[in-house]
Amino acid sequence: MSLVTCAPAGAEATPGAVYELPVLPLIPHLVSGTISGIARGAYEDFVDRLKTQVSVYNDSRIAEHTTVQLKIAEAGVLIDAARLLVRDNWMEAHRIAEAGQRPTLEHRARWRRDATHACSGCVRAVDLIYGVSGGTANYLGNELQRRFRDIHAAAAQIHVSWDINGPEFGRVATGLAPANPYL
Repeated sequence: MSLVTCAPAGAEATPGAVYELPVLPLIPHLVSGTISGIARGAYEDFVDRLKTQVSVYNDSRIAEHTTVQLKIAEAGVLIDAARLLVRDNWMEAHRIAEAGQRPTLEHRARWRRDATHACSGCVRAVDLIYGVSGGTANYLGNELQRRFRDIHAAAAQIHVSWDINGPEFGRVATGLAPANPYL
């Protein structure tokens, strides 16, 4: 059996629609859970710290700066949108499996596109808050520096690279054969 279009070997012995799903087209969704978790943790820590953080530059509360408020809003929506997009794909994949069907090439290409876009959004969210966190974000005692490194390390995986997976969707959407034989 092909891990691309069919269920993995042994799926027939394991009840549940999830075991009927093809593995390779959904790998970015597995990585996206880690990436979105890192982003959510970075976001929550950042927002919590802002409740009391004061600027050493002018003794103002950092949370009062409009630019910081905008970064919070944008980072939050990027993380929430990523979660919803990946969730929607998983739900669709489960509906297809429960109906005893196999996902089409278009489904598989879109799922990879969506998951890699979600991961890119989460990386962008962490970059946004890191950019307005000031120099203390680099201290080893600040969890943000670790989350910044972790999310960039996780996003370096080829399975969640927008530059690799985005064009694959474009090829399939325009009727071209995918360049990736595992799609």
